[in-house]
Amino acid sequence: MKRIIAGILIALCVGCAGPVFVTRPIEDEPSLLVGLASYNDQSKATAIRHDHPVEWSKADLHAILKRLFIQEGGGLMDSARPLQAVFSPEDMTSLISSLHKTFKIAQSSDWIVFAIWGSFGKSQTLEVTSGGMFLEDQRLHIIVANHRERVSSAKDGIQAIRSNPFHSLSDVKGGLIFFQAAMSLIHETAGSSVGSNPR
Repeated sequence: MKRIIAGILIALCVGCAGPVFVTRPIEDEPSLLVGLASYNDQSKATAIRHDHPVEWSKADLHAILKRLFIQEGGGLMDSARPLQAVFSPEDMTSLISSLHKTFKIAQSSDWIVFAIWGSFGKSQTLEVTSGGMFLEDQRLHIIVANHRERVSSAKDGIQAIRSNPFHSLSDVKGGLIFFQAAMSLIHETAGSSVGSNPR
């Protein structure tokens, strides 16, 4: 990997009303989903030209993921909320091997998608972090659709995320995504992406 790029690339809206994706699981466990997603509409799928497949080292992926932080938004009069890591150390342990494998088999029309579930707090509420990644113009884009959102086992919870990890469980109020290398920031809509160059 060349040095981590400090600049922020783009903000993407990937809410519930977005395009229809087909998700093909590569790793599918009760607490983890990593797979490939593409447009269900073949005419849209063939128009996508991501720079896949690509081989990232596990060390490179770890270096990128551990530097992603989020400051979730609220109203204009709300006080600033503390920064949180997008991925916990446990998340990264679960994700990195699967992401490494999935990038190597992804095709140009694919997004690499992920969803990771865990129980947090005294109530042990089930929460999910989900989204996707893709390489374009030799730069990695990381999309966060849900960050520690509470879910249920109902259709609109776990099943919806497994079908489409870009599915946003709640209206996003806005927020800031930080990349630790230079603490750059962007306004978050329903998802956000930051970048790095592969080898």
